[in-house]
Amino acid sequence: MAVKGNASLSRDLARYVPAKVVPALLGFLVIVLLSRRLPAAAYGSYAALLAVARLADSLGFAWLRQSILRFRPEAASSGEEAEFKCLLSLLLLVIVGVEAALVFLCSVALQHGVVRAALAAGLVVSMTPYTFAATIVQAERAAGTYAGGALIQSVVQTAWVGLFVFLAHRGEAWALLGVLAGLAAGTAYLVGASRGAVWSRPLPLARVDLGRVKVLCGYGLPVALSVLGFQLVNQGNRLLLFALGSAESAGVFASAYDLINGSLSLLMTPFLLAAHPAIMEARLRAGGAARRGVEEILSSVSRHLLMIFLPVLFLATVLRGYVFAPLGPGYGVEGWVVPVLVTGAFVGQFAMYAHKGLEIADRTTTILRITAATGLLNLGLNALLIPHYSYFAVAIVSLLTHTAYFAVASMLSRRHAALRIPWPPVRRFAAAVAFSGLVFPAARAAVAATGAPAEAALLVGTLAFGSTYLAVLAWWGELPASLLARPGAVPRVPAREGGVGR
Repeated sequence: MAVKGNASLSRDLARYVPAKVVPALLGFLVIVLLSRRLPAAAYGSYAALLAVARLADSLGFAWLRQSILRFRPEAASSGEEAEFKCLLSLLLLVIVGVEAALVFLCSVALQHGVVRAALAAGLVVSMTPYTFAATIVQAERAAGTYAGGALIQSVVQTAWVGLFVFLAHRGEAWALLGVLAGLAAGTAYLVGASRGAVWSRPLPLARVDLGRVKVLCGYGLPVALSVLGFQLVNQGNRLLLFALGSAESAGVFASAYDLINGSLSLLMTPFLLAAHPAIMEARLRAGGAARRGVEEILSSVSRHLLMIFLPVLFLATVLRGYVFAPLGPGYGVEGWVVPVLVTGAFVGQFAMYAHKGLEIADRTTTILRITAATGLLNLGLNALLIPHYSYFAVAIVSLLTHTAYFAVASMLSRRHAALRIPWPPVRRFAAAVAFSGLVFPAARAAVAATGAPAEAALLVGTLAFGSTYLAVLAWWGELPASLLARPGAVPRVPAREGGVGR
């Protein structure tokens, strides 16, 4: 199987960008619509039920998702792709059934009622097949198809929320139905547009090697539990707020965090979607070329992400009083919490690259141990502090535990593939932010002196800051033409004997 060259990573990234930009913008619109129609307590109930479904999807399917991305290239190279897809389809059916039952019981236990518990179970029945189809498409590096599914999913959900919740004055149950409808539409598109890559004709059971399940579990289950640990930090925090604080505090925090994390995900996830399959393919190279290829990708991606994050952090700090202006009355966290949440969300997403060395070395159990330790620390500190400090504690604790995970994972991954942050350009990024930061108040004051509204002054100041930052980087030669500095062909990857996981 010929592995795509580095230049294709840039093409994949360009296709994944709309898969995040438009859904993220529509996701922000959904948050605004819901916050302006639902009371904070109702939004908190909606967020809690959605969190239960997402946690179930992470626990039940994340192990298979990681195994698909890890073993799919080997299945294709060994000529066993049909058998591999059939096995995946069987596992999907089992996973969805178990997840739906567990979510229903958990939702009833949280006293959401039978109807809302059934909605949460329905979310899983739609969420996991969508995740499955999107993972197959990502493993195939069909970025355009992936983008189409994401766009359809977000458009249908937004239209549903706008029509039934915002205009027809429906409640949080209808908001959950909107999520379900979007996922179902996105799945239908991915299955149809993938031309058999997602769902193929069933094979006789005798041709399916069920013994591979053990291999897939051995690799994927620790990663799945690690993903669950991250979800417990992000989704579990709002559940703790709901249980130990109040539904109002859970609604306020969930809306604020979703806006912030969604904004950063808009910028960062396209890199991960494009880089992860390339990293998994690069690991199949022989000898030291595998490590060099992986480290080159990690270094380049980290450089680009930090180039984006530093100016975002500056703007989040100076504009923190205006970040939540689109939300309804009673929503929005205190100003100083905003840069803390922004930094914590960035470190949490950046940590996905910190453990890549362990991941490509199949040291997924080590990833699980790190995640379990930091996840338990997060939950313990939040359980102790939330009753006294509400979401203020959640913001600080999330930043601390994400940072701890990043540091430990980076240290243990060095033996296999190190995340080498290119510090000279990062220092130039910071210097460019500092210099451009001087332009912001000057431009803002100049516009304010004309009697223009404060919002106009902030807009001009932000544009002046961004333009200056880009100009300084261009002057220093820090604006690259493509994602990777050395595009070109990559050697062919020989097929491994015996097929996947044997």
